[in-house]
Amino acid sequence: MRIVFLRKFYHRFIFFNMDGYDAEKILKFHDLIKIRSGGGVFRKRQYRKLLLKYCCSVPYSCKIGSNLSLPHGLFGIFISQDAVIGDNCVIFQQVTIGSNNLNGSENTGAPVIGDNVYIGAGAKIIGKCKVGNNVRIGANTVVTTDVPDNATVVGVHSRIILHEGILDNKFIPK
Repeated sequence: MRIVFLRKFYHRFIFFNMDGYDAEKILKFHDLIKIRSGGGVFRKRQYRKLLLKYCCSVPYSCKIGSNLSLPHGLFGIFISQDAVIGDNCVIFQQVTIGSNNLNGSENTGAPVIGDNVYIGAGAKIIGKCKVGNNVRIGANTVVTTDVPDNATVVGVHSRIILHEGILDNKFIPK
């Protein structure tokens, strides 16, 4: 298993099993475009090409915390432009963190994800919901309601299982 650690101020992202150079460029452009207003046409064009290559969407305006871990790279990950992702999160492939913008819907808006959250493969977090700290979201789970701290969420109808202690959600490659 190839592990790529990004340097300089991009050290907050950890990738496994991905072309490290392209992964580094995607999040480097993401940060540069956010830091500098506009970021330049050339950088934006390169950024969009890389997003298309890996079938992912990470808009400039989404807020991503430090130490984001993507064990399978950015393959199929879609993040809403207004979403907030906390520190030390683990996100697997095919995850959607999307906003609900339908008129008349109950929870219009984008999700806010806390710190130390583990999001399994294929999970969908949709609408204005708050996911607490130290939460585990199982594979193919659909979350549309708020999740309290120290909980595990499983199933399509998001069954919440509460835990008394703090969960350790770090991904450890073998």
